[in-house]
Amino acid sequence: DAPGAAPAAAPAADDAVALFADRAEAMVPGFTLTKDNLPVVARLCAQLDGIPLAIELAAVRMRTMSVEQLAERMDDRFRLLGTARAGGDRHRTLRAAIEWSHELCTNEERLLWARLSVFPGDFDLTAAERVCGGEGLPGVELFEVLGRLVEKSVVQVERDGRRYRMLDTLREYGAERLAELGEGPRLRRSHRDHYLDLAERAREAALGAEQLGWLTRLSEENPNLRVALEYSLTTPEEVATGLHLTVVLQHYWICLGMFGEARRWHDRALAVPTDGIGDAARVALDRAWIAYGAGMVAVQQGETDRARRLFSMVKVPSSADAGAGTGAGMGPDAGGRGAEGWAADASAPDLVAHVVHGEGLIALFEGKLDEARARMEQARAAFDRLGYGDPLALLTGPHLSTVLLLQRKERQALALADAAARDGEATGERWCHSFALYARGAALWWLGEHRAATDDLLACLRIKERLGDQLGITLALDLLTPAPVVHGEYEQAAMLLGATEAMWRRLGATRLYGPDYKRRRATSEHALRKRLPPERFQAAKERGARLSVAEAIALARGEPAPRPERQPLTGREREVAVLIARGLSNREIADRLAVARRTVDTAVEHILAKLGLTSRAQIAAWVRRARRG
Repeated sequence: DAPGAAPAAAPAADDAVALFADRAEAMVPGFTLTKDNLPVVARLCAQLDGIPLAIELAAVRMRTMSVEQLAERMDDRFRLLGTARAGGDRHRTLRAAIEWSHELCTNEERLLWARLSVFPGDFDLTAAERVCGGEGLPGVELFEVLGRLVEKSVVQVERDGRRYRMLDTLREYGAERLAELGEGPRLRRSHRDHYLDLAERAREAALGAEQLGWLTRLSEENPNLRVALEYSLTTPEEVATGLHLTVVLQHYWICLGMFGEARRWHDRALAVPTDGIGDAARVALDRAWIAYGAGMVAVQQGETDRARRLFSMVKVPSSADAGAGTGAGMGPDAGGRGAEGWAADASAPDLVAHVVHGEGLIALFEGKLDEARARMEQARAAFDRLGYGDPLALLTGPHLSTVLLLQRKERQALALADAAARDGEATGERWCHSFALYARGAALWWLGEHRAATDDLLACLRIKERLGDQLGITLALDLLTPAPVVHGEYEQAAMLLGATEAMWRRLGATRLYGPDYKRRRATSEHALRKRLPPERFQAAKERGARLSVAEAIALARGEPAPRPERQPLTGREREVAVLIARGLSNREIADRLAVARRTVDTAVEHILAKLGLTSRAQIAAWVRRARRG
């Protein structure tokens, strides 16, 4: 060992001491643990109860003082806490470390710390400048102040420097300071306005080559969008803007198959009272669009009765009735005019066409193919006149092609899907284009052109995978299931069958795409049961049900299963997952980690989404597998 180095058996092996040494070396290059400073470091870490965040904040001070001075200052600070800390109160320990860091910040740094607390998770520099800039923090100075907060470990840098984040405990402390400053309402409104502008720009680009990039961008900002909606729908004077934001985000939720998210916000928007708020005509029209959007989500989840009630609620306002009092909260049992009564409502003819399209989907899901075809042809004719203003309008082509295919009009279905696919190639729009590829692939398959069909379905799958569109991925995998059967790869096909059944369950879709679709899907299962012994078929199907989405996609492509990320979860999420595996509740986990219950709730949501799981028991099983691996 080097002279003066800490002995190998010393407490340097302790995680807390090792963490301090690592962070201190980053602050003061050349710092190392020695037998002289090790007892001081160990005492300091013990004072901090081994809490990683408290240790990191303390280590930042190594730039301006020695470890001995640091330990002495920390001793002085904890003496102020008196006997209340005798029981090892981790909350008080962490609070003391955070308060000390706050006191050592400049006024500008404290102000930005408080203002950044309005972001629930990560954010980019543009958002920080637009939301947090202004009095006391000019835009030209904000970047420099943000950099100093990064140096002090108050703010972390993520994703190659593109995103920033405050740890939850620091953000919650900043939120307390923001409330003291009286800036909370202004900052929350500024935050909402920024993300509303972002959502509107995404909607404007929804029919062109930038569509995928914008959808991905909104997906990154989903926690911020949730906070913007929550603020708007719970602040009386902002409800009108909240309704508008709900409408603006409809294409985002539906394009990415985020049906649970969409349903939650649509239901909340419909339930909020709107008497006397905003422009009456604008509010009434937004509520009509929200009822339509909620109906479309219900259709996709197979709840056709609910969808029918929601569509019946849609009332397109005319100038004569816009101010007649439409403010009572809507609900699925509320009255309203059906599509047949809308001929005189010229204020939103595209909404009429959208609802007719939705009614066509209801008919499709209920196996009424003639009615489905008539409704979709009606909607498509309307959009031909009015223009296709959003991705859901474009979807009438692939949907009508699907209905024609189920009616065994394969050539007509192929012609319509091919035209829709070529339109997508010309404009660069990808989401509806992928459904056109799906529809064309289905028609080609049933016409016996299996190679061309598989090419289209794999191309569809590539787009859906990039988007994370769970419905689109499931549909594409459904149609790719027969391909291995044709090639004699029966167990692979059975695994795909099991994978897609599990995916349909996670989507919450109870009817798939109607009885005709279900019968066509069942042909693959019948073929497999004839070719595999019952036990082998069932075993393969069960293996498929355990596949992740990425593994199911790889299987459909005939590729090796992708290696899982070594660490798909953040450090905090791993901590939460481990405590879940130990049987702790969210409240107990929050107490153990000294964070808010809401922070743990959010972490659990992220863990489930990242790992493709649906229950705490599955999280516990994942933790056990990770330990064995």
